Amino acid sequence: MRAPEKYNRSPRKITSKQVLHDFRHRSIMNNKCFLAISSFLILCSGAASAEQLSAASILAEVAESGPGEVISRHFDKPEWQAILNGIGTADDNWLKVYVALRKGSDGASGEDLSAALWDGALLKAPFKVFAIEHEDSCEFTFESDCPPSGIDSYLNHLEQALDQASAPDQHVMKNCCLAGIRKTQAAFPNPEAYSPIQNFWGRNKMKPASPATSSAQHQPHHSQQIT
Repeated sequence: MRAPEKYNRSPRKITSKQVLHDFRHRSIMNNKCFLAISSFLILCSGAASAEQLSAASILAEVAESGPGEVISRHFDKPEWQAILNGIGTADDNWLKVYVALRKGSDGASGEDLSAALWDGALLKAPFKVFAIEHEDSCEFTFESDCPPSGIDSYLNHLEQALDQASAPDQHVMKNCCLAGIRKTQAAFPNPEAYSPIQNFWGRNKMKPASPATSSAQHQPHHSQQIT
């Protein structure tokens, strides 16, 4: 009885070239798998670190390593966004984090921290921000870009937040801020004509104008305008 054809085939000769090709192929596949698994683990680790962050833990890091080292450790990682989100809540402890980190910030990190304070915390607790920044003029130039929500929405939310005023000194700050809002609105009669843009680092920022700045310097300066 003749055996099936598949059993009658002679063994395939394996050359050194084929062995080298198989070895390279397997090495490449193994490297790809390793990189994919490593990237996944890094992402999971970053997400876990962000969830574990608290204002108290960041303040403890600053006390031990200094603000500059803490910024370098977390900047542009998932936990950095968690820090910015915390500052944006206007929670007292997170505002302490802002004050601590601002001392060691520079460039992009400083832009991020300012944006978290002025775009986020100011609209929730303006009088806390005024106390920290020693600034309540609320006269904005928007020279680099607009707030993420747009000029009109930003100013309206800020005006609503000023209703939190209770103490006499807060009412003084409220009146000063309202005067600044009116000047800003006058400088931007068509706020819908401007759209939020990103700065050099791809981040939005917000800075109040100096009280000593002349009205001529409060004209809009935007690189992107909607017609």
